[in-house]
Amino acid sequence: MLFADVHDGKAIIISANDQFQTDPEDAVKFSAFVGDPGTPFPADGEDLGTWEVYDGVRPTPAAIAFAGAADARSDLLVLAAPGTSSVDISTMAIPAPDGTIQRQWQTLPMADGVSWSRTADTGGETVRFRVGTAYDGPVTIEGKLTREVTPFCMGCATGEDDVVTFRQRVASAYGYELESLQGQITYNETVPVVDFQDGTGNATRITVVDVVEPGGRHFRGYVARTEGKEQGTGSLSGGSAYPLSPKWNDKAPLVLAGENNTQVVIAPGAATIRWEAGGSHGTEQVNAKGYAVLPSPAAGLADLRVLTYNAAGTTLGEYTEAIDGEVMGDPLDLQP
Repeated sequence: MLFADVHDGKAIIISANDQFQTDPEDAVKFSAFVGDPGTPFPADGEDLGTWEVYDGVRPTPAAIAFAGAADARSDLLVLAAPGTSSVDISTMAIPAPDGTIQRQWQTLPMADGVSWSRTADTGGETVRFRVGTAYDGPVTIEGKLTREVTPFCMGCATGEDDVVTFRQRVASAYGYELESLQGQITYNETVPVVDFQDGTGNATRITVVDVVEPGGRHFRGYVARTEGKEQGTGSLSGGSAYPLSPKWNDKAPLVLAGENNTQVVIAPGAATIRWEAGGSHGTEQVNAKGYAVLPSPAAGLADLRVLTYNAAGTTLGEYTEAIDGEVMGDPLDLQP
């Protein structure tokens, strides 16, 4: 056992499966037990009864944290070596227009290596804390979250429910108020893609949802459903809570793998597309369902350039890697 206390009317016990682990490359299972004061703690191997338990597996950190819900916010417990005077806490990761992630920090005092604080209503997913130079990173153990973060399922329902689901995902991941996010379905058609087919060759319906946050940053999710299957059998097959590149706009085409070594370019509102890949190039007509099919580039999508045009020949959008490399590697800015 590493820690035990009563906080806000609940008994909190923090343990590690091997508190003597010294190799930082080895993963350690940290656990938080939450129960009513005076409730007997079960012996090893017994049923936990009314005790709630939350686990987190991480390399041995120099400091650990437990984020557990209490009313509309989360209590955050940080444990560090005795003598540590303060901890820096940041609860939200906000995508900025230049494609970076921004954070605001607050410094809180620690007493005997312990700090309790209240976070924003984001659960533990976006919380990052740092204790001097000893630790800088995410929460070790996430408890009962104030917002449903995972799992989420675009495709478990249809239509506007997809918009609600993806708005909830973006709000949960980045700490936005749900009401501040605008979302809409930008595409909903049957498309000959192969990535998501179930092996029967049945047609696949692609639903694309775009969400915009108050600062104008875009997020895009898409889900594929096999036509003819019962509602509720779909699952998340694409989409991300990563902020899209500032080079991206709502007219940028979506490129998915098609049949027989082709790419399907989804480009609603476009009349034609122009593509270049290495020494090859071509122009394809966009059909009534808003997509066109082009050969797969030999070097992969990194070698592919696609531009879409309306009937008057005006450029609508350009395909680009949707997510910047820096953001892709650490989308919630949890690492230094």
